[in-house]
Amino acid sequence: LSILTVVTVFPHSPIVYSTPELANANSLFSIMCKDMLTEDLYEAKLAGLSFELFNTSNGVNLEFYGYNHKMEIFLSHIFEKIISLEIDPKRFEILKEKYARMMKNYKTRALYTLTGYYLNLITSEMSWSYEDLIGAHDHLTIDAVKSIPNTLFSCFKIEAFLHGNLSKSSALKICDIIEQKLMSHYKPIPLLDHPHLRMREIVLEPGCFYRYETKIDIQRPLAINVYFQVSFDDLKDASMLLLINQLLLEDCFNILRTKEQLGYVVYCQRNVSSGVSGLSFVIQSEYGTNYLDDRIEAFIAWAEVRDSMNGW
Repeated sequence: LSILTVVTVFPHSPIVYSTPELANANSLFSIMCKDMLTEDLYEAKLAGLSFELFNTSNGVNLEFYGYNHKMEIFLSHIFEKIISLEIDPKRFEILKEKYARMMKNYKTRALYTLTGYYLNLITSEMSWSYEDLIGAHDHLTIDAVKSIPNTLFSCFKIEAFLHGNLSKSSALKICDIIEQKLMSHYKPIPLLDHPHLRMREIVLEPGCFYRYETKIDIQRPLAINVYFQVSFDDLKDASMLLLINQLLLEDCFNILRTKEQLGYVVYCQRNVSSGVSGLSFVIQSEYGTNYLDDRIEAFIAWAEVRDSMNGW
């Protein structure tokens, strides 16, 4: 019996998100890798294996899923394909245009998802807006995308998370395969674990209140995201926040959506950004944002009274 295994690899580089031009090139590199691997991944899916790749502000994330007895072969094959990526100029132009349309049409996304985008934009120490990326799109060339692997893997560090039917020796062997593939091809300079190389979030002081508003002309509804910054890399606080979110989730929906009928989309959720945990209350509605803010505050006050009566 073979049991599923999950391998997540996080190559971190401080360079690939340092400018809008590099951020665009990194995004398109990820898109082209997934496009190039389409045929391989279809065959892998038939064998119970799958792979996901997506770009982040720290580089790229690679996630492998499947049966443990084939994981080493699958992982090795994927890394070989990424390292030997050859970009077809015609395919590059097609995907570049598709990427440009995706960025230019960002305002058509559901408003409640856009609140998360704007939240990240104003709380992150460094974050590029869609306008920044669109402005740099003309500088996106095939050579810029080809250079991303060398930029990413010339000076980087790797974090990996493996779980499932794996022994310690198997997990270390998989990490060795990744290291050997990258080290032999790119010969990188070791990247020290310096705190200034980590993405950071702006500290919201206790008791502070900030409000950011923007208008999306092409959409009629309104949306609000009320965010409470809670903890910084503290495992206990992060665990407590998960519990609080679980306790509030059902009541948030029942009271604000079912009873008060504030909107079709109503939820609360735990947010994690740059190692910082927080709690968001999100509503998409026809009501004004001031009224929605008041109702969220009233719900929080109700929850505090309920919990104090229950001795929590």
